[in-house]
Amino acid sequence: LADRPVLTPGVAALCWVVSAWGVVNLGVLYLQSLTPAAIQFDGAWYHLPSAQDYARHGSLVGFADDPVRNYPQLATLWYTYAFLVPGLSTPLRWMTSLHLEFALFLWKCVGVAAGVRWIVRDRPCPGAWAALFLFPAVFVGSQSIGGGADHALGFFAMPILLATVRCAPQLETRRAVLLGLLCGGALLARYQAVY
Repeated sequence: LADRPVLTPGVAALCWVVSAWGVVNLGVLYLQSLTPAAIQFDGAWYHLPSAQDYARHGSLVGFADDPVRNYPQLATLWYTYAFLVPGLSTPLRWMTSLHLEFALFLWKCVGVAAGVRWIVRDRPCPGAWAALFLFPAVFVGSQSIGGGADHALGFFAMPILLATVRCAPQLETRRAVLLGLLCGGALLARYQAVY
């Protein structure tokens, strides 16, 4: 522990500024989950109605009249929790779904921090998670909080990378099983995970 590198005061101050900038951006992103108007096309047509149907039927159901809703459904299962809470109005259920998606985004931030820590070989790098906000698409379009499956897929990206680099040098069963479970979760979140 004594030979661990220590941040200089200037770098430590910069890390605090970057972290504060990230927290402000998280706050702006969180504001999107406070209104049902933030729900985008995929959420309104596909994920949230499917979640509502799962909750209404009490089980997974098929959609013969809309085969697109039969695609991978992990995000929809995640959103189903919002429709299982008793006593909420429909707009509150939608906003609860958006809050669940925001929770997935927070875990993406944790994944970025873990990936950066691996890249810099455990050197201190606080605030690296804020790099997600270097790309403003997170505030608009399909990357924003809108009831879609993009953040569910992104949740798996860094764990898959870290599991792959740990599995690659020497193939061990337990590491390969973990990698397979993560890849399966990504495929269940969104079929574009194949790419």
